[in-house]
Amino acid sequence: MPNTDFEFIIFEYWDVPEQNLEQFLYWYEHIFFGSLSHSEGYAGVSICVRSKDGLTRVLGHGDGPRKAISFHPLLSQLGTRTDAMIDFDALLQNEWNVVGIQYLTSKEKLEGLFDAFRSGFDIVQPNWREENPGMALDEVLVKDFFSLVNNHWDVFLDAERNLWADKKAPVVPSWSKRNG
Repeated sequence: MPNTDFEFIIFEYWDVPEQNLEQFLYWYEHIFFGSLSHSEGYAGVSICVRSKDGLTRVLGHGDGPRKAISFHPLLSQLGTRTDAMIDFDALLQNEWNVVGIQYLTSKEKLEGLFDAFRSGFDIVQPNWREENPGMALDEVLVKDFFSLVNNHWDVFLDAERNLWADKKAPVVPSWSKRNG
């Protein structure tokens, strides 16, 4: 098992047309991830595809378009119970269908990540220059990878705490009891 003491996480949201999804996922898993796996401080990626019915299964969302404000049991807004949430994802539901969650074990290694990716690409795709004569690596990435998507954006996060369910949690005092 890799080092799971993550210090930095990158969420990559991808809008991949359905007809490109299989090729994109191959590229993302085997070539993009494969290249990054040669980077020091890089632990891995979770590749997530949007669930078509997860919201319905969990919160019972009905037929029709999702609303920006939707049902969520027990939720309160400004101290008043509303049983409603602002569904930010409803606003973006047609803007992404794949999320890559990149894990780094060292914030310091982020600065050299792209250089390490380039070195890793040479290892994972040793014939890329012969297959793309006269092209720079950036041009190959645009042609073979980024051309498969409509849009992409990143969210960068410092990992505050990593909690793993490797054992069941013990009994703990409530916040008010703990803090009097």
